[in-house]
Amino acid sequence: MNVAFYATKIQAQVMKEREQTEYAYERYADATLFWCFVDLVESSNFRIVHGPKEGYVRGETFFSLVNAVIAPCPDIRVVKEIGDATFLAAPSFRPLLESVVLIDQAARQLAAVAATTEFPFDIRAAIGFGPAKRLTRPHEDFLGTPIDQLARIMTVRSETAKLFLHEHAYAPSVEILREYQTFLQVGEPDMVTAASSKHMLRPVFYRELKVNREALVEFRDHFVPWRAPKGSTTS
Repeated sequence: MNVAFYATKIQAQVMKEREQTEYAYERYADATLFWCFVDLVESSNFRIVHGPKEGYVRGETFFSLVNAVIAPCPDIRVVKEIGDATFLAAPSFRPLLESVVLIDQAARQLAAVAATTEFPFDIRAAIGFGPAKRLTRPHEDFLGTPIDQLARIMTVRSETAKLFLHEHAYAPSVEILREYQTFLQVGEPDMVTAASSKHMLRPVFYRELKVNREALVEFRDHFVPWRAPKGSTTS
């Protein structure tokens, strides 16, 4: 095989598709949505210690948890699952906020069956906001700076919080956040370090969301999609 000839053939094919891509991009619709990444903490190390089968079961438990929580919310959709993380989108802030709070709380309650002493069954989540291009691929996907920045926030490691909010999502949601202040404390803005942001040219600002567990279990407002219909009974 003549490697140079084959490489040239590939180059010609890619350049042809590149021209089509440039034209297609202009036709893609913009979507201004709230975005959310949720991942399972310490997945890689768990698999190293406990093996691929146990890691698989733990990962599938996580995805079952996410899907069970968002099922009552028709506005939330799973854009894609990536390894041990899921990428969600919604047109409004409230359902994503309530979902990540519920996912976090339920994960802690699943600790008896899904955690070990060394590896708690914990999640990390971040919510962002902004415009992105809705791409036409075999599966729906999106491309945009707000999503890139949100991915950088997911690299933040904090001793006090596992839930984070991009500053662009905080600004339009201040009034909604006040409705949850009984159990939810919103931190001051902080900046993702240059190393964690992979030296992104624009600074990325975020806030920590700290949950008061005792106050959360007594909270009786909102969370409407998960309320049992009137007249129903629970076992």
